[in-house]
Amino acid sequence: MAFVGPMTRTRQPGKVSRHAEKVQGLDLFDGRKLASELYKEEPLWWMKPGYLTPNGYDEPPHWTMEGYEVAIEEMTYGVMEQQLISELKERGMTIEEIRAKASSYEFIEDDELPKMTDKMKFFMQVLNLHQGTDQELIDMRDFQRKFVVDEI
Repeated sequence: MAFVGPMTRTRQPGKVSRHAEKVQGLDLFDGRKLASELYKEEPLWWMKPGYLTPNGYDEPPHWTMEGYEVAIEEMTYGVMEQQLISELKERGMTIEEIRAKASSYEFIEDDELPKMTDKMKFFMQVLNLHQGTDQELIDMRDFQRKFVVDEI
C-alpha cells in the first residue's frame, strides 16, 4: 500500500453532538443534576405517591430488592383496582359515577399507625363499592393492626 498523505479535512461534529449540548436547559457536558432536581415539574412514576408509598420512592425501586418487592405489591393493587373498575363499568357505571359513589365511603383509622395513602383509600372505596357494602363509615383499625403486625 502506498502512503496517501496527511488528512486535509477536519472532522465536523455530527448533528447529535451539536444539538445534545443543551437539553431542556441542562448542559450535559458541564455536570449532572440529581433526578429529583430534573423532574420537579413532572416527576417520574416512582417519585409520585403510591398505594404503599405516601411520598413515592427515594430512588428507582428496582435498585434494591426491598423497593422492587414494594413496587410489585403496588402494581398488584393497581391491577386489582383496574379490574374492579372494569367490572363496575360492565355493570353500567361510568368512571364519574364510580368516583362519586366510591367517595361516599369513609374510613376510621388508628391514630398510632400509619395512615392509608390517597391511592389506597380510593382502592378500598372502589373495593367496597364493588362488594356493595351498605355501611359508609368503615372501621379499618383491626385491619391496620393485623396488616402492621403481619409486616413485622
